[in-house]
Amino acid sequence: MKKIKVFALLTTLFVGIFSNLFTPVVSADETPGSATVTIHKVKDYKNGRITNTGSKLELPGLEFLDGITYNVYDVTAAYHTKYNAEYKPAEAQAADDKARDHVQGTAGLAPTVSDAKLVATETTAEGGAATFSLPKKSGGKDAVYVFVEQPKTGITKAENNLVLSFPVYQLNGDGEYTDTPLDEIHLYPKNTTETIEPKKEIIDPNTDTAGHNNYNIGQDINFKLSTKIPTNIGIKEVDGGKPYYNTFGLIDTHDTTLTFNPAGTHKLEVAGTSIVLTDKGEKPDYTIVEGEPIPAEGKATFKVKLTQAGINKLAAQGGNTLEFTYTMKLNATAVMDTKNVNQVTVEYGNGDFNDVVEKPGNTTEVYTGGYRFIKTDVSTNKPLAGAEFVVRDAATEGQYLKIDDTTKEISWVDTYGEATKFKTESNGIVDIKGLTYGTYYLEERKAPEDYVKLSERIAFDVKFNSYTARTTTTPTEVKEHKVPNTPKGFLPKTGGAGIILFVALGAAMVGLAGVYFTSRRKDA
Repeated sequence: MKKIKVFALLTTLFVGIFSNLFTPVVSADETPGSATVTIHKVKDYKNGRITNTGSKLELPGLEFLDGITYNVYDVTAAYHTKYNAEYKPAEAQAADDKARDHVQGTAGLAPTVSDAKLVATETTAEGGAATFSLPKKSGGKDAVYVFVEQPKTGITKAENNLVLSFPVYQLNGDGEYTDTPLDEIHLYPKNTTETIEPKKEIIDPNTDTAGHNNYNIGQDINFKLSTKIPTNIGIKEVDGGKPYYNTFGLIDTHDTTLTFNPAGTHKLEVAGTSIVLTDKGEKPDYTIVEGEPIPAEGKATFKVKLTQAGINKLAAQGGNTLEFTYTMKLNATAVMDTKNVNQVTVEYGNGDFNDVVEKPGNTTEVYTGGYRFIKTDVSTNKPLAGAEFVVRDAATEGQYLKIDDTTKEISWVDTYGEATKFKTESNGIVDIKGLTYGTYYLEERKAPEDYVKLSERIAFDVKFNSYTARTTTTPTEVKEHKVPNTPKGFLPKTGGAGIILFVALGAAMVGLAGVYFTSRRKDA
């Protein structure tokens, strides 16, 4: 008996929808053997429609997706049972629609109808193709299959399950179906992918006019890591059981000159919502793991690692933004005028299926500054030892600079006794390091021996390169800031050997003068 033609045998696929492609025949002659079905997975197609004819298409300029896995389920028995129950004369298409909806199931999940049987699994490769060899008959009836796309990291959503029923007929040049069944069938479903770009930024940055973020050593620097939550984070594995996503985290990779403060204030939340995740309790939403992943030389790392409980809380938040705020500090190893870098990376996916994406984001840079003075003789420029200075934050009055001996952290104190004293050695150097950019004042509290103490404070500006410019030797000079002192005079101190000689000489001269005048009187 001649086969009845199908209705809407090959439908048009719209972008992002992989729907009912084929309807079955109501009755058919025996069609033995198998057919090959090749899925060509199209990536991010945005030029309207692709009309599937069942034949291989020439589609120049298209990109295809490797790594997309399809499960194929035989639902022949369930389909025909439903079709027969719904069939009425002259309403074959309506019965087919209901039977197809009955077996299709939920996108990305295995069909739940009775007797559904997994018969094949293939993954697209070598240009986004996956080929299946499928029997045209099942249990003596025209076979009906459901193609289910397995979850995949980076895909915005699972496409609708594809229902395919045999036989499938060839289209002619006029777009009409012939009576010739196809043994090789090509389908072109689409997926929309997403690229997640994590971002790192400084909250309330302290920048100079050139954009250098600058801070004291030991000063809290407020950072924020943010990332889009994967659109499909709420999907489940193909059997409908466990959530697919079991990996989601933010990684901070930074120079060892920066120190993360895990005990400080930090917060993980979904921006614009009331959803705040916690790292407390028996079942925290996330943990902070320092040293993961293992850092390269000169680098340090920590990871904000969501637990399964935390990932589950985000199931309905796909497409929103996850933010982590925290503090770091420049430490004692920070180098003046040198950028201290850190970078954010997001990781997400399913570790069990080796389907984890790591995407690095931007970097941020922070700086600290300093200044160098050289204590010298005003006449000879010879460096002087024995001077003592403090640093003040104002031209008059003001607080004193204190630098912790161990951590080198900067603070400002009210008394001279608490202040850091800068004492010159034989090279005369005064190094002041680890300051945010600004104007400061050097105050001499003790002059070198035999020199007059400076009466006024010396203003100096800490800015980008202000330290390096005064410590780098050039072919002509070292650009240090000289602090000259004037000698107290040329008379030796009271009690010195020189003054004794001077007094003795004076006494001798007075004695000689007395002898002279006495002899003159005698002569007179």
